[in-house]
Amino acid sequence: MCGRIALYTPPQRLARLLEAALAAGVDPKGEPSWNLAPTRTLSERPSFREAFERRRLLVPIDGFYEWDHRGGERTPHFFARTDGEPMVLAGLYERWRDPELPADAPRLATCTIVTTAPGPDLDGLHDRMPVVLERDVHDLWLTGADDEQDAVLALCAPTPAGTLAHHPVSSRVGNVNNDDPELVVEALPAPRLF
Repeated sequence: MCGRIALYTPPQRLARLLEAALAAGVDPKGEPSWNLAPTRTLSERPSFREAFERRRLLVPIDGFYEWDHRGGERTPHFFARTDGEPMVLAGLYERWRDPELPADAPRLATCTIVTTAPGPDLDGLHDRMPVVLERDVHDLWLTGADDEQDAVLALCAPTPAGTLAHHPVSSRVGNVNNDDPELVVEALPAPRLF
């Protein structure tokens, strides 16, 4: 997975989906984005040792982008659930201290999205995909005990065929300064000149 996502569903709807309450100070309407890159949330890539065992989280998104490199031309595709609902990805988080900062600097909170082998819906576009969690396994992912580690690990599987759909989108998504609803609209192929 390339690391670009779209997240435009309002936080209040995502909270209902996850059966959670919004944290104090979170705007229930939120600020939509159609082009979130890792640099908007992570400043470093820390090691996530022990995170799988103790610090799992859910990452709600509306869709993700993947680039098709076949045929010599890079074509971005937008992936979303076929049922139109937001998808929930398996994630890990960590709190750590940046050794470059003073010892009294606040700890950094970072997260990562867990990936797996590509499912059939990726149509050969990439060699991995995010782990998409269905609603009935959210609790297991979050709270699976030591004796349930095999069951938790089994959740890290590709999605079954028919879970995701994708279509080509504008190459504008390649620039994080572009952030508008048109980024998820299907792009028609350029006409061939003979």
